[in-house]
Parts: sequence; structure tokens; C-alpha cells
Amino acid sequence: MKALLLLIALVVALTDARPAHAFTACNSNFGLAPRTGATLPPKAKLVAFTDIERWQANPYTATLDGKPVNLKVTKTKFTPYYLTELVVDSDKPGTLKIFAGTDTKDKPMATYTVKAGAVLPKQIAGTTSRYTENIRHSTVQELFDALAIDLGDAPAILAHVKLRRDDQGPWKQLDLPVHANTRIASGKSVVLVGALGCTSNYSANLLESGVDLEVTATLTDGSTVPVKLPKRYVMPKAAPQP
Repeated sequence: MKALLLLIALVVALTDARPAHAFTACNSNFGLAPRTGATLPPKAKLVAFTDIERWQANPYTATLDGKPVNLKVTKTKFTPYYLTELVVDSDKPGTLKIFAGTDTKDKPMATYTVKAGAVLPKQIAGTTSRYTENIRHSTVQELFDALAIDLGDAPAILAHVKLRRDDQGPWKQLDLPVHANTRIASGKSVVLVGALGCTSNYSANLLESGVDLEVTATLTDGSTVPVKLPKRYVMPKAAPQP
């Protein structure tokens, strides 16, 4: 009997010893904006997002100069994303740290400087590129093939993107989170339009054919500013896969 129990324990241990990407579900569309290191005004707004509904229930905790600070939480949905707006409930300056969960001894998701009179941009100079990544899990495949709009150093938390094939066609309008503080956009603030892992919000083929493009961004103080980009965008052809 003892030998049988040891054998069962060994089988369980081997079953759990999976590689980091051996998941059975998509899990790469998540993040917190603005990007870590940004300078924010007091009572700043932040946005955490995910495309997995149950993850929206996860709590967030904050400290300001090492002391707990309250976060006002509002939850919304921009299909396919579930968004959690976090408003820092303090007028004080200092070092702000945001934690996933309730343990402030863990590594923070992001660290910011809160400064009275923080100067925010009135316009953002955006840049574009094609972002591609193929993430293989044990039973599913996440394919990212998207227009990436880089918002530079701006403390952006959301974006509104308008696209159309030409001036005779209707606009498609998308409300989108800003990818920051994640593997996809480490140290950057990026908006993605196209194939997004296990979901999609626009056709890569249409982006390759060319679209008219207009973008605005919402900053951490709640203001909305234009993102300066060429009026016409044609996504470069994808590099051949090996």
C-alpha cells in the first residue's frame, strides 16, 4: 500500500512539472497602464485590463511612500477586454507602487512618481510597427499579428482608434487598453489592433491593404489628447516564417 501511494505521488508531481507556456488557455492579454516609471499627478487614474473575465475579480493594492493608500475601483468592459479603473485616493506626492493582490511585500506591478503640477502632453507623437508573435501552449495557440501604435513616454491609460478602408467607407471605432508593464510592451505604452492572441479586433489583411487612421489617447488625469500619426497607414508585409 505504501508503495502504491508513493507511485501516485510521483505521477502527480510529474503531471504538474509543466513548462512555463504549457497552459491550456490564452493568457497574454493583460496589463496595467500607464507604464512604470511615469510621473503622475495626484489622484491619478490607472487602468488594469485582461481578456479573461474571472481575472477581473483580482484585487489591487497601493502604497504611497510605503504607506497604504486607498484605490477607488470601477470595473467596465470594452469587448474583448475587462477593465479595472484604479483612482488613487490621495492629494499627496510621493512614490506610488501598485501591487497585484493584497501583499505589499511582493514585487509591485509598477512604480510611479506622483508630483503636484506634473506636466502632461497636449499631443502624442505616435509611431507604428507590425507586432507578430506566435505563442504555443499545450492545447491552444496564441497568434499576435497586429498594428502596434507606440505612444512613447506619454502616461496613457486608454486609446480610441478609428479605421476605414478609404474615404468612401464607414469608420470602425475601437476603445482599447494600453499595453504596458507586460512582456508584450515592457517599458513601452503600446496599443494593438489586429489579431490579439486568441481574439481579434481587426483584419491583418485589411491593414496590409491600407486604412485611414485616427487615434486619441486618454491620459492619467482623464484628459484626451490626439495622437499624431500619418493619415494613411499600410502595414508592412509579415516576414516569412521559418
